[in-house]
Amino acid sequence: MLRSLAILALIVPQFAIADRVENNETAQEMLDVARAVWEENKLTDYTFTLERGGVFGGVKYRVKVKDGECLKVTYWHRLKRHKDNCDNRTIAELFDELDQAINEDPISIWLEFDLELGYPVEVSVEPRTDLTDQDWWYVISLSLIHI
Repeated sequence: MLRSLAILALIVPQFAIADRVENNETAQEMLDVARAVWEENKLTDYTFTLERGGVFGGVKYRVKVKDGECLKVTYWHRLKRHKDNCDNRTIAELFDELDQAINEDPISIWLEFDLELGYPVEVSVEPRTDLTDQDWWYVISLSLIHI
């Protein structure tokens, strides 16, 4: 355990600073370290705010996860609370989505991870595509944690 913490301490500065990553290898290394920190914390019950969008704006969702499974996703629209599906809403699934985005060789990617828990705090991706306005992003605020 101490050895793994020492290794992480050497790597942590690499993902402590948010940055537009120059190559996908660096982005993958940052993601792997952050995922390891998240998994080491063994958080399975948590609630967080996921603000997700693209060049035309975004939506702020409230996500509740229990035993590693998404239970409920809600958002506000026109002063009314709505429910949404749980597809790709847990932190583990967001890690998988980032892994896929990196493998698709984006033009640019911005990554920032929480130092203590490892979850993605801010992400911005400009995918490599012939279509314009395909950039996407999200910001996470982890608000309630049950350990």
